[in-house]
Amino acid sequence: DNFRAVQEQDGEYVDVFGENEETRLGDVVLMVDVYDELAGVEDEDVVLSVELQDTGEVLETELYDVADDAEGLEEGWYRYSFQAEIELDDPAGIYEAEVTATDRSGNESVTLQETLEVPNQADVTVELQGAVEDEFDREVVFKATGTMETVQKTWTETLTFVNGVGEVILTEVPEDMERLSAKTAWTLRRRVSQSLNQHGHAEVAFTEAEGAELLGGDLNGENSVNMDDFAILRYYWYTENGAADITGSGITNMEDFTILKSNWYTIGDPE
Repeated sequence: DNFRAVQEQDGEYVDVFGENEETRLGDVVLMVDVYDELAGVEDEDVVLSVELQDTGEVLETELYDVADDAEGLEEGWYRYSFQAEIELDDPAGIYEAEVTATDRSGNESVTLQETLEVPNQADVTVELQGAVEDEFDREVVFKATGTMETVQKTWTETLTFVNGVGEVILTEVPEDMERLSAKTAWTLRRRVSQSLNQHGHAEVAFTEAEGAELLGGDLNGENSVNMDDFAILRYYWYTENGAADITGSGITNMEDFTILKSNWYTIGDPE
């Protein structure tokens, strides 16, 4: 009974068996409640399988917890929890999840079935030039383009940055994406060449190590750094207004000016 699959998404726990829900890259916990009044059930008698509809490819799962005191359980019931990890080499598509319980007498009881939808996804890391070590949030706009340089899809995501680095999973990535760009209201746009792998996913790094961190200084949204941006920074000098706070420190000061100066007359990448 009560067969479900739970994944943490954007700080909330979502039942990804739910209608119109998507399963993202990362851990998923599949749970089922089991009860047998007479003979009882052994752990090995509760069997879960998760297979891709089109090919029958199996998604590996592992039983990691059996509880008789979980929230909502009545006396005599046990909650079996299995863990699966959706990785970059797990194909996108519809997965069929099936759990079967057999009691100690060998009698097969209820078989429950549900589906998981794993869309094309991109696991994205973003690094901001000169950002403070402390945690802060920034809205990042991502755009995917294809062969014709036209924008195929746009995502606007709020990322939490620690040590200047934030991460996000983008879903429903176009199959023929060739490039992905990223921009904030404080940085120039950065674009990298990136297509999906054979499984329908991608790993994208807008980082200094890859020569693709987001450069600061574009404060008016024109994707260049010039006198207009300096005028905005000067207007908010030593204030806590975030409009010119390039580093995320909470105040506009010399650190922000230094970054702006380092990118003087620089133009960002196209979408």
